[in-house]
Amino acid sequence: MNGPNGRTEITCIALSPNKRYVAMAERGTERGIITIFDVRTLKKRKTLSTPDCHSREYVSLCFSPDNKNLLTQGGGPDYALINWLWGKSKPLQITRVESQGNPITKCSFCPSDPSMVCVTGRSTLLYYHVEQGAVNLKAIETSMYGK
Repeated sequence: MNGPNGRTEITCIALSPNKRYVAMAERGTERGIITIFDVRTLKKRKTLSTPDCHSREYVSLCFSPDNKNLLTQGGGPDYALINWLWGKSKPLQITRVESQGNPITKCSFCPSDPSMVCVTGRSTLLYYHVEQGAVNLKAIETSMYGK
């Protein structure tokens, strides 16, 4: 989508851990679009979009430590957290993040355990577990106070 002065509105960028791929999210007229480029050849590898994310933009992107998955965090109104098998342009899990009215601003894979993901925002810290074959990411209950 073209923004003011006819420019594309890029909302976030992520570089894969092996520094081979870069993902770029653009604000769309109906929904956000993610494009993945090969850094070595400068060619477009994939374009990701899904009707399951009702936001016009993605606010955060993160590649998994093995470079195979891409975690994306959509903006409001639904704050869809999507785990993509990006090489096949396939969303594996989609979860609506309960933000309690606070904007969600970042998503990330745990570097040492890619089955764990974290979502943060203003007054928000949430953890999810990636279960193979599951449709949704499973929320992990946490307590702010020790026992």
